[in-house]
Amino acid sequence: MAKVNFYLKDKKAKTETLVYLFFSYNDVRLKYSTGEKIYPKNWNFENQRVKKSFAGSLEINNLFDRIQESVQKIHRVAITENHILTNEYLKEKLDKQINPDRNLPKGFFDFLSEFIEVNKVSKTHRTIQKYQTLENHLKDFQSKKKLHSPLKKLM
Repeated sequence: MAKVNFYLKDKKAKTETLVYLFFSYNDVRLKYSTGEKIYPKNWNFENQRVKKSFAGSLEINNLFDRIQESVQKIHRVAITENHILTNEYLKEKLDKQINPDRNLPKGFFDFLSEFIEVNKVSKTHRTIQKYQTLENHLKDFQSKKKLHSPLKKLM
């Protein structure tokens, strides 16, 4: 029988700490980062969810519910379709369901940031500053004009 739990990376931390999904199946344990961070004082250890008194708890707990439902569904489908169940398989499927944006084509600003990062090695500090200023001006222009980037999905 498969079991789902959510645990904090460091339950005694004084700062925000990651929340992990632990999924146990067939005597194997998957550890998967939810990407969410929370202060331990805002965590309900018994229910393994964010305390309801915490602002934004509903959204975060809904995310955890979606992750739990997704991993259970992936597990069920893998069993019914006779897939070999591995942690890598589960992680890949979870990433596609939980973070579908990772699979989208890069946008203009992604390319620009990558360009700046790559050129840090070969360009002068002042040139990199100019590139970063350009990036900031373009982002500012886009937000002031309330434009959806026409170059959002470059191939």
